[in-house]
Amino acid sequence: MFATINVNGQFYNGLQMSFGKSRIQYNTFHWTYLRYDRFDVYYYQEGQEVARYVARIADKKLSDAEELFYNPLDGRMIFIVYSRLTDFRQSNIGLVGFSDEYNIGGTTTISDNKVSIYFDGNLDHLKKQVSEAVASVVIQSLLTGSTLRDKLTGDSGIDLPPWFEKGLEKYSAQEWSVETDAVFKNGFLVGRFHRLASLTGEDAAIAGQSFWFFVARTYGKGTISDILYLTRVTRDFNQAFYQVL
Repeated sequence: MFATINVNGQFYNGLQMSFGKSRIQYNTFHWTYLRYDRFDVYYYQEGQEVARYVARIADKKLSDAEELFYNPLDGRMIFIVYSRLTDFRQSNIGLVGFSDEYNIGGTTTISDNKVSIYFDGNLDHLKKQVSEAVASVVIQSLLTGSTLRDKLTGDSGIDLPPWFEKGLEKYSAQEWSVETDAVFKNGFLVGRFHRLASLTGEDAAIAGQSFWFFVARTYGKGTISDILYLTRVTRDFNQAFYQVL
């Protein structure tokens, strides 16, 4: 299904942007979207092939994440795909202004179920963005509740360290690889990962990925969803680990 819209305004087709913030736009984006059973993929001008690639990855990774976390996602996901990083940076979409908006991978932005990503010419990088974004949305849905009642009555402010969430996103996107193993071993040998609680950025993500990989291999993948559920209930991830493991 296709629909053409113009993104010069502050609101289009249900996708809200942060008021009070804007970037200078040098290009006018005429957006079209592909509609699938569980998500929409927005693109502009020449971006249809990239959008179809995003859809293929999103369809598989959404099913994988829901199975891993035993948490069917309530509602549709929306992917906003930019054909280049420069377009992404000049867009008004995804500007941080609400508490539910955040950033993964330094550039990919997520607001509730809406994901803004860009294509840098490398399909592996794009796959990584989509995979981690899907995992992030499903994880947040499990931790905060997916129904309107959950969102209205629950406190979504669970204080989790970067290695917990970012590592879980990376694990969900790709459990482990030869490249990740080499990076982690090198970092461990030089002392980068000695204090897990103080890690930030990519170091936290890689160390967290290795942690979740160990948990799944040692105790079974099913324990991951149990840990997340008890983290939500107890508001204490340490207590959740203690009870489950």
